[in-house]
Amino acid sequence: ALAGTRKKLSYKVGDETEQLVVRIPENFPANGKLRVPGKGNANNGERGDLILTVKIAPNVNSENPLQ
Repeated sequence: ALAGTRKKLSYKVGDETEQLVVRIPENFPANGKLRVPGKGNANNGERGDLILTVKIAPNVNSENPLQ
């Protein structure tokens, strides 16, 4: 995510499938954690935070392996 991006995700909360779009900031580190407030599992009636681990795939269309 050298330049940053947006990703559409589907995930399960209980028996329901939810979707959301997250913005991954530019220069975000590989295997970094991204917190999405209020989108995690419910605890005492209140939704917690969803924690995402961002995996960054190499750019297979590039001649430079660092891009």
